[in-house]
Amino acid sequence: MAKQDNQKQKDAYISESLTKAENYKRDIENGNQTASKWIQLAVARSRSDEKRADIYFNVEAVRRVYDFFFYIKIKDGKRYGRFNLTPYQAWILSEIFGWFYTADKSRRFRYAILYTARKSGKTVFSVGIELYMLISDREADPEAYLCATTREQAGQALRYTKNIVKNSPALKRRLKVQQFQILYNKRSGILKVLANKPDSNDSLNPYVFIIDEMHAHPTLDFFNVMKSGVMSRENPLGIITSTAGFNKDYPFFKMVETGKRTLEGVIDDDITFYALYCLDDDDDIEDYECWVKANPNIGQTIRLDALKKEYSKAKLTISELNNFITKNLNRYLDGLENWIPDDVYKTCFTNIAPPTDQRVQAFMGIDLSATRDLASIVIVWTDPATGKMCVMPEFYFPQNEVKRIRESGIDLGEWIKKGYIMEHDSPTINQELIFERIKYWNTVFEITQINYDKWNSGFIIPKVEAELYIMCQHFQQQTTWFNFPLKYIERLFFDEAIAMSENPVLRWMFRNIVLYYDGNGNIKIMKNKSLDSVDGPVSLAMAIGGWLQYNGDATAAFFKELMDQQKGDAA
Repeated sequence: MAKQDNQKQKDAYISESLTKAENYKRDIENGNQTASKWIQLAVARSRSDEKRADIYFNVEAVRRVYDFFFYIKIKDGKRYGRFNLTPYQAWILSEIFGWFYTADKSRRFRYAILYTARKSGKTVFSVGIELYMLISDREADPEAYLCATTREQAGQALRYTKNIVKNSPALKRRLKVQQFQILYNKRSGILKVLANKPDSNDSLNPYVFIIDEMHAHPTLDFFNVMKSGVMSRENPLGIITSTAGFNKDYPFFKMVETGKRTLEGVIDDDITFYALYCLDDDDDIEDYECWVKANPNIGQTIRLDALKKEYSKAKLTISELNNFITKNLNRYLDGLENWIPDDVYKTCFTNIAPPTDQRVQAFMGIDLSATRDLASIVIVWTDPATGKMCVMPEFYFPQNEVKRIRESGIDLGEWIKKGYIMEHDSPTINQELIFERIKYWNTVFEITQINYDKWNSGFIIPKVEAELYIMCQHFQQQTTWFNFPLKYIERLFFDEAIAMSENPVLRWMFRNIVLYYDGNGNIKIMKNKSLDSVDGPVSLAMAIGGWLQYNGDATAAFFKELMDQQKGDAA
């Protein structure tokens, strides 16, 4: 009786999934389902394919995939339950696995591009597809690969897949979970995760591969290795999943544009399925009704009201807003380098001076990365009277006529004459003089900590520690270190809770900033791609990092963890 009940449940699941897929297409066609131009074109492509003689739709092949998904258990809240396909997932499965070429009966789509906003369930969905290909697609010696940008991401992907297998009895009976891989002994199959090291993966013969968050890959090397490996397979599948990224120079942006041209009929790419869930170009991001275009699982794996709350919070700072638009609305943006607008900066531009009646606690950031160009220190402290964060920079410049006139036409000579930049007599930055300045400021303030970029700091930092007894912390030039300080600085500016010294050099440097966003939306200042010198803002971020370590509650714990990790790496 239990077996019969299970069969009835499975038949109902398959029938419901087929209905979901067909109704999804119809709802998009008749406008009952809000969808982007590109999803509408993808559905129109599918309808047009029904009239072709060289391909045919095999409903039994689709039923077999739905049959497999019936047995997958995924985490739903606090427990694991059946993978109930959402309409867009049911439709995508029917497209990928339903179409075959009439001549040789091979499956049509060898690649699938799944482009959606964050939290659309694309990762667990693609893992389910990969497990199906490993177990139930009737391939001899199937090799399945989860391809990640980093070793850490690869480890997370493997743990995620293992948990699905361990909590799905039907999969657990068939698969052998090992430390670094999953085996399917019946067909000599294997599933492994790979970090982005294309040179070490040339000998692979994948039957199915997933490259997750493709926007973070700077080249197509990894994809091309996987692509060359599937050539000997009859019905392979390469799945590319990603949200929008922050760098249009990376190849995934071109992949998306190629997909758009394919769906428009400009390019002929018959073997790639494109599901491009994103806002249309003329959509207003304030129009909440259009958000479902980028988030096909709204109401399923993500709630619209939760997205609205995140948006309200994100609007408080530019970097968070850019991150929300890119990751949650799946839109590539131009002009991400516009960090703190100059009119916002000017509202915080004031004449400040250290307190004369007390020696207040202060934090310092030092950037000495260039020996023949500008160097900087920045001191920050909390004004006892107003509670505002006070910022005072100093800039140093060697005898270097070549660098005095900047490419933008800015003449540093004028700022040197007015005392905004201290010029050294030597052809390189004189760190002894900078040490003397730090020594002086330590008599004005109680400098609690100096955060520094270790590049070219080998002389000054040991001297500060030995003679001034100030704690110095190497501040790694990574997004994980800069993200909190930079976003905190943003909040200070927009809340008008920061007082900037009337130093035009720092203001100029803020206008030079180009931000870098990593795959998780963390930010840092890009020195090598910024418009000109950014030493002052970098020093400010490092100084704020020190302040946050002592005063930032949860953020302080985060920095302590980073520093402990750094000490462990050094050991």
